[in-house]
Formats: sequence, C-alpha cells, structure tokens
Amino acid sequence: MAFYSTISYYYDDIFPYNEAQLKFVKSFLLPLAHRTILDIGCASGSLSLHLAKAGFDVSAIDFDEIMIRIAKLKQKEMGVHVNFNQM
Repeated sequence: MAFYSTISYYYDDIFPYNEAQLKFVKSFLLPLAHRTILDIGCASGSLSLHLAKAGFDVSAIDFDEIMIRIAKLKQKEMGVHVNFNQM
C-alpha cells in the first residue's frame, strides 16, 4: 500500500470529488431505513464527508495512515463529523 502513501497529498487532484458520485451512492442508500454507513477504502474522505453533510451517520476506514490524516483535516474544514480510522 506504499503506492497510496506516495500519492496521498495529490490524491484529490488525481481523483477529484464528483457530485455525480454522491448522487449515485445516495440513489442506493435513500430507500434504506437505516442511515448508517461504513465507507471501506475511504482514501482522503471526500465521499464520506459529503455523505455526512447529506445527513448520513458515517464511519470510514482506510489502510493508509496519511490518507486518514488528510481526511481528518478535511473534516475540520467542512465542519461535519465522520468517524475516520486507519485499519
């Protein structure tokens, strides 16, 4: 997984957040009664944070420690809560 550590600071430039991705995921989640989500392989947390902003209760995990640090920094900037953990 060292590859992701090497691109972690550029991850959002390489794979920018896309509103269409959020719409696609929400289209499958909204019919569900339970609004708790586990995002496995959350990378820099963009989708997780936008799901939390949309009202979902989100926990997110990623193997890469640097990605989780970046996600936590973005969380502070956005002012939403996601339970980010390295696993």
